[in-house]
Amino acid sequence: MKKRQNKYKSIDKLPNGAMNVNRLGELLGFSTAHIYKMYKNGQLVNHGYDIVIFQDYNFAVPIK
Repeated sequence: MKKRQNKYKSIDKLPNGAMNVNRLGELLGFSTAHIYKMYKNGQLVNHGYDIVIFQDYNFAVPIK
């Protein structure tokens, strides 16, 4: 099995407004795969979100 590569920052506590990446995709009208592609290309910041890891799950958190 391939070892997981942490591309995202790991956090200990979720901030207010955090949601799973699938939910963010539904809100913005994109697929989950497209949300990850936007993150990779630096376009997710334009929508005001970042992806972080909390307890081994990816979450989208608003950028302050």
